[in-house]
Amino acid sequence: MPGDERHLATARVQAELPAAGRQRTLHAALACFCAVAFLLAALYFAAWAAALLTAGMGALAVLYLGLRREPFDLFEVFLPFSLLYMMYFGVGTVYFTTFPQELRIASLYPYLLPACALAAAGYGVFVLGYGLPRARPGVARWELRSPWVAVLAGLVGLVGVLAGLRQLALIKTYGEVAPLLSAASHAVPLFDVAWFWWWYAYLKQGRRRGMLLAGVCLGAMAVAILLLSFGSKARFLELAGIPLIALWYSRRRFPWRAMAVLALVAVFVLFPVYNTYKNYSLVTWEGWAVRETLEDVRGWDWEQYKDSSLHALMRRLGMVMSVAAVIRDVGHTVDYERGRTLVLGPISVLIPRVLWPGKPVISLGGEFGQRFHLIHPLDDRTAIAPTLVGELYWNWGVPAVLLGMGVAGISLRWFYEHWGRHAWVDPVRGGFYVSLLVHVMHFETNTGQWVAGFFKIWLVVGGALLVGRGLGLVVPARREEFPRT
Repeated sequence: MPGDERHLATARVQAELPAAGRQRTLHAALACFCAVAFLLAALYFAAWAAALLTAGMGALAVLYLGLRREPFDLFEVFLPFSLLYMMYFGVGTVYFTTFPQELRIASLYPYLLPACALAAAGYGVFVLGYGLPRARPGVARWELRSPWVAVLAGLVGLVGVLAGLRQLALIKTYGEVAPLLSAASHAVPLFDVAWFWWWYAYLKQGRRRGMLLAGVCLGAMAVAILLLSFGSKARFLELAGIPLIALWYSRRRFPWRAMAVLALVAVFVLFPVYNTYKNYSLVTWEGWAVRETLEDVRGWDWEQYKDSSLHALMRRLGMVMSVAAVIRDVGHTVDYERGRTLVLGPISVLIPRVLWPGKPVISLGGEFGQRFHLIHPLDDRTAIAPTLVGELYWNWGVPAVLLGMGVAGISLRWFYEHWGRHAWVDPVRGGFYVSLLVHVMHFETNTGQWVAGFFKIWLVVGGALLVGRGLGLVVPARREEFPRT
């Protein structure tokens, strides 16, 4: 029978195929079926389409890391940048399309998927720029002569924190900016350098009397910074995260359990308490705000707690909302900026107030929120981050996003090759790298200030290292203490 002959032919072909080949064929068929089903579902369900774009960005990152065949570095700038980028623009879109009632401005809903697609295209160009081949520079390794050099650098950084807080108080009270306080506040990154170096040296060299005393001093400074910056999520996560980075670069180990605990504390304790405190601190003094915050926390039920923790975190990660607002309004009710916002940032950051006493206080976040109707017209306190993708589109449209993300990829690869690749054998260079890495992770802010802030930290920390080398406080590293392996 013809049907029997077809079955016999099929059986002979299957018998001739090896078992591994049949499994690969089956897996490929299943993968194609799932891909087609996912694409068809994405045409009807926005959340599925957003998940597909997010998965595409993740697959691109994994493909790049697999193809280049280089040693894995958990804190290579590419990895945390990619993770945050996918959270902001991918996971945020999935969240808002799944829970549209959480979207504060309903008119942005139709523009969420175009914003996510634009961010995914920009990420593809970013990976291309980051992966361009380039020569690796030769570097000289350095170390601090004594642990007390780190204490000195940490003290200078603490002075920078105090100057910044005093400057902020003057702005809130009198609307004035003191040039000397503004200049002194730029020294804050030196504490990050000292904090990293001490943890690296302690984990690498073990317990020594001078090392322990220096650690006590730096620990006291860290506690003082946390108390002075009460309510700052970024400062808490920064000071808690730097020791974990130091552990990775000193011993090539990472405490995943400790990281999980830190993440849970941030989501279920830090976020709900901080957000409640922040709302009260805007309308009353700090002591009363703390008291009211504790009263509210004690009175929460499960729904209130879930809204203040998980939903608050997802709303905070929803940076795609800014990109959606830009796509909705630019070219219609808002004109293209043609580079204006990209120039304002460097002017506000790179020109010292000592040289320009009358320099205005530029708040692009407030202007962005007002012009795109994301905040109340009379609200002069709230600032909305335009994000890297959103601001590039605001200036020159899609070409600016693609070109800007490509330049960002090239620049961050240069940054890692010069300062991050040798961080595990050079603690001074590692401290420099970490201080810049902390800033780079704030790419959701104004693009011009993000770029200018990077160069400002580079100048401050680099100048401090040059001074230290000139004074003999920073010396060439001894091979026996930091061997290459």
